[in-house]
Order: sequence, then structure tokens, then C-alpha cells
Amino acid sequence: MESTDLAQRLCLQCGLCCNGVMFGDVWVTPDDRPDRLLSKGIPLQRADDAFRFDQPCAALKCDACEIYAERPAYCAQFECSLLQETLKGRRTEEEAARIIARTRQLAGRVRELLAERGENDETVSLSRRYQRFMDRHEKEADTLEFRRKHGGLMVAVMSLNQALRLSFYT
Repeated sequence: MESTDLAQRLCLQCGLCCNGVMFGDVWVTPDDRPDRLLSKGIPLQRADDAFRFDQPCAALKCDACEIYAERPAYCAQFECSLLQETLKGRRTEEEAARIIARTRQLAGRVRELLAERGENDETVSLSRRYQRFMDRHEKEADTLEFRRKHGGLMVAVMSLNQALRLSFYT
């Protein structure tokens, strides 16, 4: 029971896999009962013969999942490497909390820099917002002027991606 409690505490404290920082979308299985998810306010999109929904998740309110007990299988089965290491005793809960806080801070900086550049739609994942920004500036992205003007954003995105790679992606 303790490991379940630890997982729930860390996951609900973190939310990086739900808020559009780690992933751009979630695939839904037929066992997830897409009709139930729709009734809970999750806007599903059909992709071939399957469903998916975009991140940030519509069920994430005030950094907590409103459907945590009934979340889709993909969400329920996902365990980031930080959680795995903490459950195995390789990291303490306090260390994990510090890593989560630091990574959330890095994500906040990326959000801030994107918003300053007109990408402030919080209903879209960070990676998609950054990609939209880069697509808008594709022709000038390789210029020194662009790098001087937007280098801080590029460094912030790289720092966030490194933190995610080192501590969260499995």
C-alpha cells in the first residue's frame, strides 16, 4: 500500500505527463470506453480506427486529475523513470519532489518565453507550441539575428528536454 500511496503523491504533485510538458497526446483503447471519457469532458479525436486526445488533458484541473481513479489505461500504466527510481528506493521522495519542482520551473520558463513570442495557447502542449513558433520563423531560424533574439527560448527548451530525458522518460 505504501508504494501506491507514494506513487499517487508524486504523480499528483507532478502532472508533467498530463499537462502537455512530456506528451502531446494520449491514445485511448476500446477498454477505456471512449463514450465515458467523452461524458467526462475529454474531447476525443478519431485517428483511423482508434481515439486519442490532446495534451494538456482536459481532466487536469488545478494540477490534479479529476478522473484519476478512472483514467485511461495508457495513463494508468505509465510510470516515468523518476517514479520507478523512487519506488525502487534509488531516490528519496524528497529528491523526487525537488526534481519535479525544478522541472516544473523549467517548463514555466518555456511557457513564459513562448507567451512573449505569441504562443500563449495553454490548451496546446509545449512541444506543439514551440513547433508552431519555429514553423512561423522557418526562413529566418538559421540566422544569427534570430538566434540572438530567440536564443533564450531555445536554451530553455533544450534545458527542459534534458531534464525530462534525464529524470522522466523511460
